[in-house]
Amino acid sequence: MKTLLLSLLCLLFLREGQTQPRELTVGVEQSLKKSADYFRSVGTDVGRTDVAMLLFILQEHFNYSLGLSSVTEYKKQNLELQTSYFKLYNTYFDGRNALLFDDNTVNEYLQGNLYTLDGLTLWSMFCNKFPLPDNYLKILHENAEINKFPLPDNYLKILHENAEMGDYEMTHAALQLGNILNTQCVKPGEATEALREKLVKGLVNEMNSNIEFKSSDDLKYQCMAMLYYLGKGNMIKDEQIQLLLKNQLSNGGWAPNAKEGGEANVHTSVLALWVLLEYQNRKN
Repeated sequence: MKTLLLSLLCLLFLREGQTQPRELTVGVEQSLKKSADYFRSVGTDVGRTDVAMLLFILQEHFNYSLGLSSVTEYKKQNLELQTSYFKLYNTYFDGRNALLFDDNTVNEYLQGNLYTLDGLTLWSMFCNKFPLPDNYLKILHENAEINKFPLPDNYLKILHENAEMGDYEMTHAALQLGNILNTQCVKPGEATEALREKLVKGLVNEMNSNIEFKSSDDLKYQCMAMLYYLGKGNMIKDEQIQLLLKNQLSNGGWAPNAKEGGEANVHTSVLALWVLLEYQNRKN
């Protein structure tokens, strides 16, 4: 009798354990539809070039249509999109497989923005066209061809320092590391793995932090997206996804700090969308 009771309890436990992921998967699917509704309601004038570009990258990479207007229509409302570029997962925001600017333009930009987050991030995205120099790869114990647009010798050091600083410096360092690994500008090794481990630890700590500040949810969602981007999505627990779903506003967007309420923010919302697409992609 005891054996039968234990068996029934075990069966019930297994069923409950299986039900929760299915319910969460359904919740994510519903949330994605609401998110798509939100971005369609925002329309072509999203107000942030990076958000517009990321929307098209996510659509293409995850093969998930948001039902948005064409890139051409977005460019009419966002003139910067006509000369801007961005790449994740080796996917350009406009679907092209070539750098939009000529060498002189890129060189001028990089020299003027060398130590900025945007400058370093840009360089990491296009290191396959503007490869890393020998002296940088010696730091990583790797090899590469010398190039006319070399990264600074202390590039890896900068990433380590940004990882320790936390906040958006840390998440951008994670983005840069993911870029140079995804584009195979460097091969995985001890140096890159040590940096990855440091970043993952910082991202997880920030994701689980209860510290209250103006853009807390925005940063947390970016940490979650970067964990996926670094191949560490397994560090994100279902509870974090459930909380993200709970914080979605009635209009389908997300606020920078959901606990305090407020209006939806396109940047926070596109980060949440990114996380949900990653989650759904791995479940499928």
